[in-house]
Amino acid sequence: MTGALAVVFSLVAFGPVSVLADSATLFSDGFESEDFSAWTSVDNKWDTVGSASHPADAHSGNVRAEVKGNTGPEDNVLRKAQSAVGYENITLGYSYKVKEALESDDHVYVEWSSDGNVWITLADLTNLPASDEWVSPSHLIGTLDQVEFRFRAHLDAGTTDTLFLDDVLLTGEVPERQISGYKFYDANGSGGARDINDPGINNWHITLIGEDGTAIYETGDDGYYEFTVLSNRTYTVCESSHDNWTETYPADGTAGAVSCDEGE
Repeated sequence: MTGALAVVFSLVAFGPVSVLADSATLFSDGFESEDFSAWTSVDNKWDTVGSASHPADAHSGNVRAEVKGNTGPEDNVLRKAQSAVGYENITLGYSYKVKEALESDDHVYVEWSSDGNVWITLADLTNLPASDEWVSPSHLIGTLDQVEFRFRAHLDAGTTDTLFLDDVLLTGEVPERQISGYKFYDANGSGGARDINDPGINNWHITLIGEDGTAIYETGDDGYYEFTVLSNRTYTVCESSHDNWTETYPADGTAGAVSCDEGE
């Protein structure tokens, strides 16, 4: 008897066998480099404090960033532009401490933009008392190919207004995709794509092999199977071999199907 395996790749993000969503770090800076070399631009009132030999009051590690004093007529900005192509649900996190009180006319704005021109405010840190506690907010930005974010300080005190910043983290979720297909009986042994006279084969194990492990799906009455996977991974779809069956399609493996031992 002859059997065949048809594999179809699509963008539908559902299925009975799923791989858990994965989060990737797009940008991270705890300022342990003691500078702003990872950032796109920085104004003069922003500074890093601490070193390995002289640890500072930091949220983690030995170094923090801070903005302090009067920013003058122009706001002082710490800015990062970052590609986010291929990711969803971009999220910005950071930790801050109000070392010296921020009055109602003092502001540190946390903002994002898709083009560097129109900025959307995520948080306005203002009218906050001095505190010994670090605060670690997180803001969902959304899904876009390019994201810019910045910390824009508008402080009017001579020397005292001070905000500590540490552990800036931009993450994105890896989108899900579906791998699906049919195991069918090639009734006339044509070796070609499935036609109307080729019934599905049920109870046949189809295996997905990826860098995170394997998943096995048992086909239904129509021979159908599907796996929901992560779009930034490489996978192989294979089928278990059975006595008295010969694979006829795809002949050259172009659909991503290969033979594998049961349970592999």
